[in-house]
Amino acid sequence: MTGVRADGGQRQDELGWLREVLWGPTPDVEVVVGREAPAGFRPLAEWVILPDRRRPRVLVPLASRRAAAAAVRQYSDGMTQRARLTKALVGLGLRSGGLQRLLRRRGSVLRAGTGGVPAEAAKGTLLHDYLAEALGRRDLAAAIVLGPVRLNRKPVLQLVDARGEPVGYMKVGWNDLTRQLVRNEAAMLARLAELRPRTFTAPSLLHHGQWHGLEVTVSAALPHGLWRRGRRHRLPPLAATREIAALGGVEHATLGDSAWWRGLQRRLGPIRERATGPAAAVLAAVLEALGRDAAGSRLAFGTWHGDWGPWNMRATPDRLLVWDWERSADGVPVGLDLLHFGYLTGVQDLRRPPAEAAAASLRRAAPLLGGLGQEPAAAELLLDLYLLELFCRASEAEVSVITGRPDTLGADLLAVLDRRRGPSA
Repeated sequence: MTGVRADGGQRQDELGWLREVLWGPTPDVEVVVGREAPAGFRPLAEWVILPDRRRPRVLVPLASRRAAAAAVRQYSDGMTQRARLTKALVGLGLRSGGLQRLLRRRGSVLRAGTGGVPAEAAKGTLLHDYLAEALGRRDLAAAIVLGPVRLNRKPVLQLVDARGEPVGYMKVGWNDLTRQLVRNEAAMLARLAELRPRTFTAPSLLHHGQWHGLEVTVSAALPHGLWRRGRRHRLPPLAATREIAALGGVEHATLGDSAWWRGLQRRLGPIRERATGPAAAVLAAVLEALGRDAAGSRLAFGTWHGDWGPWNMRATPDRLLVWDWERSADGVPVGLDLLHFGYLTGVQDLRRPPAEAAAASLRRAAPLLGGLGQEPAAAELLLDLYLLELFCRASEAEVSVITGRPDTLGADLLAVLDRRRGPSA
């Protein structure tokens, strides 16, 4: 099987990575990008690449206009209303078929198929036979969501039926880190189905399995409304945040005696071994200071979502819809979800410098900690612990070749931690 080919034989990095994950395990399948398929090529499926080949963010299926339109009409509370309306207009263009014709002429089409062998010989693919067997239906089209490169990087496939109705989302774990994330989400969704939360709704788990070394889950689609309720950057309802924190029970312990702190130190161990120069010195100093000054601090520990932000939720009149539970865990310092919400909203959406975003997150979260059972006086320590957790994620992603680029997020977080130690540190 050859790699991804573009016009002139040039390899496309993002699309090449996608090919290796989704079609790499299947013999006799190749992926072609361009206006025309080569002679003898037998397509199994075709997608239009949006917005273009240089910046692939979503691949919409050509087999169904309704499925193509539905692929871009998914909204979260983290989107601006302008972005929502833009997606709605793109959806109309796909539903009419006009956008597909335009993109075909530009060569923004990806085809998976065979060259020189019968198409039937390569039907045992993840998206053909495995998916149909796992869900017991063959009427689904798949849109492939890439999005920007991030720490949780993995293919996400939106499954749409013949009427254009979203059925579910398929996640594919492709290396040690992402396989663990996919397994973790499957376990949490199964657990939430038994717990029946009162203040929020999580997707139901439709399937969890393995295929050629990949970890695969399919979760049900939650409704996505075009119009947002309330302000975009408001903090999430405290009732839902509190219920999540209490899912596994809330316990109190000193930081030094907690399993969470020991686990974080284990994760940071290999990261410290690889660190060099100023980064190594800062990380060592931060951990030494926390071990010396904060080990005896008593904290409340509970459950967290792990990626608590408006991009993973939608407010409805009676409940909060919440998805993407792959980073969830028990025994985490209560309040980290609120800090995560504020920090990443500030950095990603409001374009604030990391130090400013961290300070703003602290100001917003501190008054709410008492309502979660955490002492408000612990706010400063919680921010340090949160920044360390996020730094750990960034470093793990870099080692696992999740992003395929040098780590900048980790360096930014270390700089904030160093600054918070003060000039006399």
